Amino acid sequence: MNAHINRFVRPAMIAGACASSAIIAAGVAIGCEADERSADASARGARATVSVIPAKSDIPPLLEHAYRAYQTGDLDAAKAAYLGQLAIEPLNRDALLGAAAIAVREGDPARAYALYLKLIEIDPRDAVAQAALASLQVPAAATESRLKRRLDARPEGAHLHFALGNQYAAQSRWHDARAAYLRAYAAEPDQPDFAYNLAVSYDRLRQSALALEYYRRALKLAAVHRPSFDADAVGARVLRLEPESVAGRAQ
Repeated sequence: MNAHINRFVRPAMIAGACASSAIIAAGVAIGCEADERSADASARGARATVSVIPAKSDIPPLLEHAYRAYQTGDLDAAKAAYLGQLAIEPLNRDALLGAAAIAVREGDPARAYALYLKLIEIDPRDAVAQAALASLQVPAAATESRLKRRLDARPEGAHLHFALGNQYAAQSRWHDARAAYLRAYAAEPDQPDFAYNLAVSYDRLRQSALALEYYRRALKLAAVHRPSFDADAVGARVLRLEPESVAGRAQ
C-alpha cells in the first residue's frame, strides 16, 4: 500500500503533478498549489539555497535593497537589510527567507534551520521552507531534539507535532509518527493535512478501519480548507480500504 506523507515539495510535484498513491517513508510532496518560488527553492534544494525575491508588488524599500544586494553578492548589506526589515516586521516571510538563505551561504545551518522553522510555525504548509529544511540535511537526531525542545516551550504547537511526526515518518517510526500526528490533529482538528497524515500512519500500521476513518475526515475537511494532498488519490485509497475494513469487522 502506498500514499504520500505531506512533508516537502520536489520540483516534479509542482503545478498539479502531485497525483500519486504511494506512501514514501522519507516523505514527498506537499502543496500542489506551490508558487514559482517554491519550485525554484526545491530545484536548488541540494545547495540549500532559496529564492529571496520579494513576493509583493509594493515592496518595502529595505527588502528591495536586500534583494539587490543579495543579487550582487554583497551579503553583509543584504543581511543588514533583511534583519532591518525583520525588526519592523518580525514575521515578514520574504525577510525570513532572505535571512535564512544568507545564513546558509555563511555556513550557519543552525541559524538557517531556526529561521526556516519559524516560517513553518507561521504556516505549516509553507512549501519553500519545507523544501529548504529538507535540503539542509540536518541529522535526524538533531532535528528531533530541536523539535522536542520547541514543544517543551509550546506543547500546544500543532505545527511542531506535525513536523515531529514527519521526522518520525522519514525514519519509518510509524508508532511514534501516529502519536505525533494525533497530537497535531487534536490541537487543530480542522486541518485536512493533519487528518491525512494521521490516516497514512494508521495505514502503514495496517489499522485499516482507523486509516479509513481519517482519510474520510481528511476529505471532508478538504472541502472546507484547501489541502496539500491529492483528494482524488485519497478517494481511490478509501475505495480500496473499504473492503478490508468490512472484512476486519467481520472477523
